[in-house]
Amino acid sequence: MKPRALAFAALALIAAASAADNAKPALEVRARGAAPEQRQARLRVDSNLVLIPVSVTDPLFRPLEGLSRGHFEVLEDGVPQEIAQVSLDDSPVSVGLVLDASGSIGKQLDTSRDYVRQFLRFSNDQDEYFLIKFADRPELASRFTTQPDDLLGKLFFAKAEGGTAFLDAVYLAMNQMRTARNGRRVILVISDGADNCSRYSRTEVFQMARESDVQVYTVGVFAHETWGARMLERLAEETGGRYYRVTRRDDLGGIAERIGNEIRREYVIGYHSANRGRDGKYRQVRVKVTPPAGSPKPRVSHRTGYYAPSN
Repeated sequence: MKPRALAFAALALIAAASAADNAKPALEVRARGAAPEQRQARLRVDSNLVLIPVSVTDPLFRPLEGLSRGHFEVLEDGVPQEIAQVSLDDSPVSVGLVLDASGSIGKQLDTSRDYVRQFLRFSNDQDEYFLIKFADRPELASRFTTQPDDLLGKLFFAKAEGGTAFLDAVYLAMNQMRTARNGRRVILVISDGADNCSRYSRTEVFQMARESDVQVYTVGVFAHETWGARMLERLAEETGGRYYRVTRRDDLGGIAERIGNEIRREYVIGYHSANRGRDGKYRQVRVKVTPPAGSPKPRVSHRTGYYAPSN
């Protein structure tokens, strides 16, 4: 992902619900150089109790279970924190699927469709999903539904054509996630990470990712080599998700299963921040895991930080 010029226009969520699932988001023009709308961050901080979802897997991406408080160490801005609680979370998930249908994806669109089908096989009855397709602009193809089959029908009509508004699609997905009914929220992006016509800048999208209580998993599918892989990787790292690259079509089932397992077998670490200041500043968080003796070195992913509450 490369920095883009400061945006002069912004996407707005559809203000009124429409009976048609395929209604497109409206565009709200703002003056060049104008500051973006101030957004209220959704923080998982309650009376200085910070909750950090953490995915821990072995080198083969299998969830590592059976860990307790003594296996974790949390650093906030480099300062060790006292962990109050550790739990394994398997509660229902709200998932936003973001599908690249631009010209740059080419024939890999069929691979993307197959991946979504594979991923939805691991859905739970209480999970909910929405679907965004994008080319030169994002389209909300399906609002939240608990019926995965509703999404599969929308995939059939997608065609790979037009420009690529990757950043706008991710921004719209984060806005749409505000209507989720479940506390655990995941965005799954299937794309090559390229972008050539977004109105939102990379800075704005990554700022919103930091402010949103949403994990982003990214799956890279490439018709040819692009610089977009780093975009996908960084977006996942910032939000505590994970980046996967599809190198063979046979990999799809395994990747879908790994992500499905990860988002349903996460640890949630709670700690009381030693920094009592309510300054609204961003705080860097690092989680270290020491597995039981004889266990392989784990792979650990989590959000890189959060914004402190402000008065």
